[in-house]
Amino acid sequence: MVPFEMAESGRREPMLMKQILKPVRVILADDHILVRSGIRALLEMLPDVQVIGEAGDGREVLNLVKLHLPDVVLMDISMRA
Repeated sequence: MVPFEMAESGRREPMLMKQILKPVRVILADDHILVRSGIRALLEMLPDVQVIGEAGDGREVLNLVKLHLPDVVLMDISMRA
């Protein structure tokens, strides 16, 4: 479904996509810095993704999530706490 807005003429018109899309804010969490760096390099090539933080352990992830409120946390599930 396409979102609409009311034009000055009173007619409904489709909203421009650039007005409604915001970058996806991501925190990367992995205890291997080379893995984080590689994933960050790939994500930074995407125009609608913004890496806002990196963490090397679980405690650091929790602190970053509280501080930045990301949309997504991409985390290694076998990482140390």
